[in-house]
Amino acid sequence: MAVMSVRRHLAGLAQAAMTVFSALFGIRRGVDHERQTRGLHPAYLAIAILIAVISFVIVLLAIVRAVTSH
Repeated sequence: MAVMSVRRHLAGLAQAAMTVFSALFGIRRGVDHERQTRGLHPAYLAIAILIAVISFVIVLLAIVRAVTSH
């Protein structure tokens, strides 16, 4: 029972991550976005957005450090 619950949570988080990253890069049509976000839990979406923002900042910092170190 607990394994199914964990799998369901991981599947929801994975779907939220795909939604956020595809929206970030603009690779999904609006209709597909609407269909995919309809069943998402807001907490999963918030976690995925937080991870995306942190990842984006880390990449920007790495680029700035690489450019300014030369």
